[in-house]
Amino acid sequence: MKRSVTLLILLAGFFFLLLARGVPGGDVWLNLGTEVVGIILTVWLVDRSIRSIQEAQRQRLERLALGQLRIPVRQHLSVLLKMLKAGSLKPFNQHEWSLEKLFEIMPGRLGCLDFSGKAPSMPPKTWFDFTAESFKDLRARIHSVIEKYAAHIDGGTLETLEALSDSQFMNILLWGPAMVKLDEEEGISRPYNILGHDSLLVPIQDHLHALSSIIRALDETTSKPVGIPDVLWRDDVAPELGSSRLVPEDHPLRFEVRSGLPLHPEPK
Repeated sequence: MKRSVTLLILLAGFFFLLLARGVPGGDVWLNLGTEVVGIILTVWLVDRSIRSIQEAQRQRLERLALGQLRIPVRQHLSVLLKMLKAGSLKPFNQHEWSLEKLFEIMPGRLGCLDFSGKAPSMPPKTWFDFTAESFKDLRARIHSVIEKYAAHIDGGTLETLEALSDSQFMNILLWGPAMVKLDEEEGISRPYNILGHDSLLVPIQDHLHALSSIIRALDETTSKPVGIPDVLWRDDVAPELGSSRLVPEDHPLRFEVRSGLPLHPEPK
């Protein structure tokens, strides 16, 4: 908008100079007009140069900000793929190794994961504790980057980061350990394939979509792509394929809402 206004002023000044030639005292107006047009042109060029420098600086700081998220995002991706492996019985073939394909099959297979099972960690932890700690760390890293660099991050990227860190999927898993504690206090025994309800497919997909967008942004702005840690698929690397799998059809969940939080079952 500012560039258009500047160009209109320059064009108006040009026509003013042409008309001033036929007016008494036109030389004075001609000289004055020339000075005004020269000043406007100089200001426009300087402004353009400053904006170019500012944009280059913004992009540099944006790369710096996103670079700080590369390792946390890669670790988050690794956790999701471990969850996928532990909840799957079917081995992955070469056509399923792209990130797009893995994210396509992930929502359904995560519904088979038993979060009370043993996660690949040392010391031993359940998937509840393992995922909650991992997701909490990612959220803290994202919030730290936003707090420091929000003014320098592209609006679309900033919105996606916020969507990723505050997704419903992440909130569910952060609440997981508290849900287990509440079950223990109330004497509730049930299966813990907490992502097995059809209503959670969309929240998982939304989270993966935001994650995929951030991974693309990282790959475009950093020298090292996030990539898929291929070593996870080896048989000698934990978790074992299907090691924490429950089949939702065999272990149905019954839901109620308590204090505005889903996923709390009715006592049997």
